[in-house]
Amino acid sequence: MRLGRELQRSQMSKYDFSVVAGGAFKVIQGDVVVNTLDGIDALDLTERIKGFVRTSKIRKGLVVCFNKHSTSSIITCNKREGIARDVANLFTKVISNETVLQSCPKRDLNAMRAYFSSSVIGTSIVLPVKESNLVLGEWQAVYLLEMNGSRERRISLLVLGTE
Repeated sequence: MRLGRELQRSQMSKYDFSVVAGGAFKVIQGDVVVNTLDGIDALDLTERIKGFVRTSKIRKGLVVCFNKHSTSSIITCNKREGIARDVANLFTKVISNETVLQSCPKRDLNAMRAYFSSSVIGTSIVLPVKESNLVLGEWQAVYLLEMNGSRERRISLLVLGTE
């Protein structure tokens, strides 16, 4: 039994955590609307999401970012210029015409490639919120990857937590 306690203590010391007690739990919901310009594009959403989180006044919690479209995705990626766009381009190349034609022979290749890419990459992310700010790595940003533009895109944001 003692070994179990020691193991638990050593595992606990590896984590930086806090327990939130008291305070009202809040949920704030809203949308961010953006317009993409190119067929394949990457838009940095980081500042828009940060602004929404600050406005929510939630200090500790989570923000869920859900893309309401099936031919674009949301990712975190290195914020160095061009990398997120390269990710979008990569997926349009990985999913070949042959793959699309086998699945949907009478469909628009670009749209179907975008559907497949979005399904693989994903349409939502969840990010931690600390001190009313997104918790991201030093070189990370949040991007909308457009794979069938140009279009208006609506991203639903849901911030959950305490003040």
